[in-house]
Amino acid sequence: MTFSVVPATFADLRDWRAIYLASLPEPQEFHCERLSRRGRPFLLVRAGEVLGYFITDGASTLVEFHAAGGDLFDRLVEQTGIRRALCKSFDEPLHAVCSRRAAQAKTTGLLYRRIVDPGFTPDPAIQVRAADERDVPAVMAANDGFFGEDAEAIAYVRAGQLFLYETGTGLAGCGLLQRVTPVHKAYDVGMMVAPGQRRQGLGRYIVQHLVHLCLTTGKRPIAGCNVENRASQNCLESAGFRSEHQLIEFAW
Repeated sequence: MTFSVVPATFADLRDWRAIYLASLPEPQEFHCERLSRRGRPFLLVRAGEVLGYFITDGASTLVEFHAAGGDLFDRLVEQTGIRRALCKSFDEPLHAVCSRRAAQAKTTGLLYRRIVDPGFTPDPAIQVRAADERDVPAVMAANDGFFGEDAEAIAYVRAGQLFLYETGTGLAGCGLLQRVTPVHKAYDVGMMVAPGQRRQGLGRYIVQHLVHLCLTTGKRPIAGCNVENRASQNCLESAGFRSEHQLIEFAW
């Protein structure tokens, strides 16, 4: 099957991406969504007909693929020189073609889509409130790489996604709730604990509170973390999250 790879805009991909995201049995991973939004989109076109699309990281890594036609993937790889792909284990079509082709596969992330016993008991010693822009200097003073720069924290504040957790000694931590895509009511749960407040169970408390907030407002909490980040894994699992899916990097 002969086709052309045509550089595109994300507006060109809108309908195709909606179909792809709706086809996934689990909500899109936030990390993958960010990679896709920052990547380079292309359409697969034959005789004026769009057969599908793909997104790369700007180099030789595929971060998203959806198309009609079983042999398109292999032809795409041969035509473009793509050498690796990031694949959510629940993206079954992509997983199947990558598994067939790949010489190497390694798990790079754990994806949390299930919650067991999402209990939450408010602690009267911890006050929770939505952040405003006047809080950004205090947030960045406690920042240890969670936020890239002030502008990132300000964007979260303006979107109503950043929550502060304060004790009598000041800011103890931050929580983030970010909607991943318009297709699912899935919200990525993130948290940061101030350096002087760690190892006291505050990270688990923040995650439990964010999960509780989601479940009581009709949202679905999800999470993901690097496979090597044992601290994040322990925190998420102690708060009730369970990982049954992975982010896999295939290479050939």
